[in-house]
Formats: sequence, C-alpha cells, structure tokens
Amino acid sequence: MIRIERFFLALAVAWGLTGCGSSHPAPSAHPPAAAFACAEIAGEEKLTAPLLLIGDIHGTREIPAAFGDLVCHAASAHRGQTILAGLEIPADEQAAIDTFLAGAGDAAAIQALLAGGFWRRDYQDGRSSAAMLSLLDELRRQKKAGLRIVVRGIDLKRYDSADDRDAGMAANVEAAIDAVHPAQTLVLTGNVHTRTLHGYPWDAKADYVPMGAHLRAKQADLIALDIKSLGGSAWMCASADPKECGPHDLRPREPNGPTPRVELAPDAAATLGYDGALLLGPLTASSPARSLTPQPLSPSPPPTPARERGLKSDRPEGFS
Repeated sequence: MIRIERFFLALAVAWGLTGCGSSHPAPSAHPPAAAFACAEIAGEEKLTAPLLLIGDIHGTREIPAAFGDLVCHAASAHRGQTILAGLEIPADEQAAIDTFLAGAGDAAAIQALLAGGFWRRDYQDGRSSAAMLSLLDELRRQKKAGLRIVVRGIDLKRYDSADDRDAGMAANVEAAIDAVHPAQTLVLTGNVHTRTLHGYPWDAKADYVPMGAHLRAKQADLIALDIKSLGGSAWMCASADPKECGPHDLRPREPNGPTPRVELAPDAAATLGYDGALLLGPLTASSPARSLTPQPLSPSPPPTPARERGLKSDRPEGFS
C-alpha cells in the first residue's frame, strides 16, 4: 500500500510539473542515458567568453529551459572541465540545492527542495516557478549523465537596498568562480541585474549599479545577453503586493527571424548595457512551483520596500 501511495504521489507531482510547463521532461527517478543530447540554439557557439550573463524575464517556461540548453552546450563543449551555473536563488538554499542535484529527482526529493522558504514565500515573483524547478532537474539530469556542472545560488535573502543586493550577487558570483575555477560560468538573473551600465534601462541617471556593471568592472571579458521574444506571457509582480503577482501579457520585442537564436552586438554594450540578445519565440507564464506540493506555507519575512526590490511603478514591461 505504501508503495502504491508513493507511486501515485510521484506521478501527480511529475504530471503537475509538466503541466505547469517546461520544455524539458519532468523529474524522474530513472537513470539517464549514457549520452546526453543538448537542444541546439543557433549562434550559441559564439558564446566563448568565460563569463556569460543571461538576462531573465522571471516567470516563463522558455527562458529557464533555454538557459539549461546553454549550460548543456557549454558542458559538452568543455567536456571534462567544470561549468558553473549561477541562479537567482538565495545562497542559504544551497544545501537543499546540492541535496536535490545529488538525488533521484523523485517526488520526495521535490518536496524536500520545495520546503525551503524561497519556494514557499508569499511573494511569488517568478524566480521560484515550476520552470525553475524543472531547470534544476534538467541540470541534475545533465550531471547524472556525466557533465561536470556546479550550481550555485547567488542571491541574497535579505538586503538593505537594490545596490546592496546587486553588489552582493556580484560578490557571490566572484566567490563561486574563485572556489570552483570553472572553464565557463553562466549566470541567470533578471535582465535588470545583468545589465552592465549604471542606472536602470528606463532611467540611466538612477543611483543604481547592477550586478553586471560590478562584474564588468572586475572582468572585461564577459557577455551579457538581454532577452527578446515574440511576446506571450510571464508570471511576474506588478508591485510589492503579493496579490499583484500572476500571469501578465508581454508585447513582442523581436518579431523577425528564426528562434531560438543568439545575436551578438558588442557595440551596443556601451549604450544598452548588453552585448547582444537571446531571442526566443512566444513565452508562456510558469506558475509557482509551490503549487506542486500540499505542504503548508512557511511564514514570510516582512516584504522589502518596492524601491529596494528594484520594483518601480514606472518599470516597463519585460524587465525583471
């Protein structure tokens, strides 16, 4: 009877993960095949810099999936060497991440990971989506297949200002690089954080230094990519009020050409803060991963003021 109950629980969780939407398979306890095929993204072979910053629009299925494909490509291109993947998850969730990546990816492992406060907080801004859970499982599968990948949560749980947060994330990236000595590092954070110029994309004079600007000051040889898509939807927050988090429509930012693909425009970095873009088709909102488990929610810490989150009432659509 216990085995039957576990089977149906695993089936329900796996089905829910697929339904909430990543293009990758749901977590499975089955061992992966010896050979691991990476999905191709046109132009990814141009991403040869030792540090790649991928600007996320939080709460979509497709962007975490594409990031997983880029990590897979990097690990395959540097087979036998370590690839570091940095995610916008608080560093204090690292032990749970490591346990999940070393496990079987079954229902019990998923529930253990999602028990963390990051996944169960009230303020669901898209960083703790089902697609992000699926990305972690994809990286777990790649590791099981023999690719050398280290995953690090680089975000801060608490901070006093947006500047403090970005400086802390940059420091966490640098510390992880110093500890791991990877052949290449790929970081997925909101596209406001990955920008390599001071200020916000919509307010260049703002007193704000993004993570990308901190990192470029230390390491000139990096590539920062923005996200452009054919529109669609994303799970994001319109303000600091958790009740205003949910699916939101996105306008197309790049209507022409095949997707997915990488386009580099190094000259644009001086004016836009990005060295190019990862271009994707229509995006689809991914709901919070916490909906996959019946566990009660943990009490949430007091919300950080909207200004310190980097959430502004005049923030344009498409920036996270």
